[in-house]
Amino acid sequence: MRMKTCSIILITMIMIGTGFYTAATTNKTHVEIIEISKNFPSPTIEYKNNRYIISLKETNNNLDGIPFFSETFEFPLGTKIKSIKCTYNPFVETVLPEKISTIRKPIPPVYNPYKPNEKYNTNKDTYTSIGCSAYNIKKHAGINREGKEALFLTIELYPIQYENNILRNTNYIHLKIEIEKPMHLMNFPDKYDLLIISYDDFTDILTPLVNHKNSIGVTTKIVSLSDIYSGTYFPIQGRDDAEKIKYFIKNAREEWGIKYVLLVGNYWRIPVRYSHLETDKGTKFEELSFVSDLYYADLYDSNGGFSSWDTDNDGVYGEWPYLMGMKDNVDMAPDVYIGRLACTSRYEVETMVDKIITYENTTYGSRWFHRIVTVGGDTFDKNWENGTDYDEGEVANEKAIEYMNGFTPIRIWASLGNLATENIVKEISKGCGFAYFVGHGNPRSWATHENGDYYNWT
Repeated sequence: MRMKTCSIILITMIMIGTGFYTAATTNKTHVEIIEISKNFPSPTIEYKNNRYIISLKETNNNLDGIPFFSETFEFPLGTKIKSIKCTYNPFVETVLPEKISTIRKPIPPVYNPYKPNEKYNTNKDTYTSIGCSAYNIKKHAGINREGKEALFLTIELYPIQYENNILRNTNYIHLKIEIEKPMHLMNFPDKYDLLIISYDDFTDILTPLVNHKNSIGVTTKIVSLSDIYSGTYFPIQGRDDAEKIKYFIKNAREEWGIKYVLLVGNYWRIPVRYSHLETDKGTKFEELSFVSDLYYADLYDSNGGFSSWDTDNDGVYGEWPYLMGMKDNVDMAPDVYIGRLACTSRYEVETMVDKIITYENTTYGSRWFHRIVTVGGDTFDKNWENGTDYDEGEVANEKAIEYMNGFTPIRIWASLGNLATENIVKEISKGCGFAYFVGHGNPRSWATHENGDYYNWT
């Protein structure tokens, strides 16, 4: 391979399946060339259970029944994409007798309650599952496995496209991406590990927790809301209290090197941010906004700037284009580890502090800690709108188990016939470091059900 744009210092090639990756770098301009070439066989089309099922070797992902290939690369935060060039062999069309049932239905025109004078029409005569491009690029900024800031670049190749009963496929896609790495890496000092942000009236009773954390080697700094709002440590930034707190966390990350953040106080003590995944009017009992403390952990966008969660500046955060074209560019990848003690009173804070200290002093190294209890079933019944005919909860459980190396998984699943309250209590009582429930619930209860049995919940 001959590169005319720069002298090649290092070239690496990794063979994967019937495709290959090439990376070329130069130490003069910090420019790197990524090339991905993939050969795809013809897709397999089966008619099963009254619907068409499409499968394709050399792909590793699926969207609405259409397979595609994806791969994620990691670079230093601040890396920029200079150019993208995609070439592919001509797409071959196959006409199907009927539509693929897993493809979502077209959406009618809707009313935007936040912008009543604007109309959005997302209705289409045809629905294209993936779009007309043969590729897509996604960028996210977050911490990697070593706790360092990184840019995660996900490349998706679409050898199959579907539109209006017509299936189009190509047997070859080649993608060439030129990136430029930053001259200087983002490095933080190592002053504190843990930042505790507390409601003012709770700060004094958190002293035992601060002392405990420092005693076990977790350097800890506690600040009150008044410290943040008055600019005691850093200049005040932000449009509202939640954004002021987020800017403070960002400054603490950059100036103190904090890795962990603990918020102490419930939603009326420590502000929360509501994300808006559904921006229609909703039904009588439908919840349209959702609390997400991920907002406080997602500090940087993919360019290294502040991740506001309100990129269209309309005061509505975390908008997702549900029913309409509105969308905020939310990075979603955390840059710090975040947690919250949702306490409402001093008594609750004292109780939680005592529990944390006791737990960390008495359970470290316990054998039972290396167990993860997972509970799941059919989260979305097939008869619901956009429901599916498989056990989503169990799929989510299994995905979490894949990440838990060194942990013994306990599966309490509807499909295994052991989904019962007494089994959940028994397994958790044995001890577990992690418990993962997937279903429906509220602060007082949780439940799921067997596939297709909407009327009997556990």
